[in-house]
Amino acid sequence: MYKNMKSFPKIAVIVPIYDVEQKLVENCLESIIAQTYQNIEIILVDDGNTEDYAAFIDGMKEKDERISVLRHDENRGLFQARLTGVKFSQSEYIAFVDADDTITIDWIRLLVKNAEKNHSDIVMGKTICMDEDGFKYVFNSNYSLCTRGDIEKEEIFEFFIKDCGLDFSIHTVWNKLYSRELWENAWTDLSRNVRHLVMTEDILFSCILFYYAQSMSFSSHEGYIYYRNSRSSTINTGTITKCSKDINDLSYVFKSIRAFMEKHNIFNKYEGFYEEWVNRYFRLWSPIVKDNCKNNDKEALELQTFFFKAFDKADYEGVRAN
Repeated sequence: MYKNMKSFPKIAVIVPIYDVEQKLVENCLESIIAQTYQNIEIILVDDGNTEDYAAFIDGMKEKDERISVLRHDENRGLFQARLTGVKFSQSEYIAFVDADDTITIDWIRLLVKNAEKNHSDIVMGKTICMDEDGFKYVFNSNYSLCTRGDIEKEEIFEFFIKDCGLDFSIHTVWNKLYSRELWENAWTDLSRNVRHLVMTEDILFSCILFYYAQSMSFSSHEGYIYYRNSRSSTINTGTITKCSKDINDLSYVFKSIRAFMEKHNIFNKYEGFYEEWVNRYFRLWSPIVKDNCKNNDKEALELQTFFFKAFDKADYEGVRAN
């Protein structure tokens, strides 16, 4: 391990936690503590968990002196939890790890090395997907993305927007390292979003961060292990109430992205890519809404109507999910 690292940049690792299986949280934290790169602050954000669960999170501080716990009095959603962690952090670089994921032992060191060498605002690394049976795999597109050369300025935002959501590893917040300067430059636009936001919150984050980034590089290291838990899967939406909340989040995110691009006078340039992204998510969520509306009762009809209006599909009468 690298014990004497005070001369190296400090890294904030932010872990939002809300109602995650405790064993997964422990595994996540152990993977962060074990990093070869030791000059880190570990920030756990208790996003309004129950009293008993909050006591469990407090107990995590005993594992390592670098751990701090921040607490929301009520659940504010993943977007706000991430902002709280960033605001509290004191480091030169910022990274996020979801509470049910893990990172390989050299993940931080290699991202920091890349960022320092290339003076990057964002460093993106490969994502390993792991299912509940422990099977691990990496998408081919993720391999090719992380072997490309550095990109700068306008090209960074185009890298994000022109993907149209095809490769989720581009817009996820947690497989990257960010410079603090980038967050400071983007803070005004990020912090104006004060609502409870969970579904696709990372797309809104990435839209704003990629716009302000001046340099971006890529790491071929396979270091972030994303746990694909069916319990928290997008497809497993649960109740009509939850599905309605998710759709409301989706609508808010895409309308906020449009407003952001209009504010910065770039919407006309990228309108086609924006529309393709919205349409792709409309197609993705159509069968999910249909599955949640099997009873075809009044509540289901209201959800379907809300869904089509949320995506500005004025002709929803002709394409109802039932």
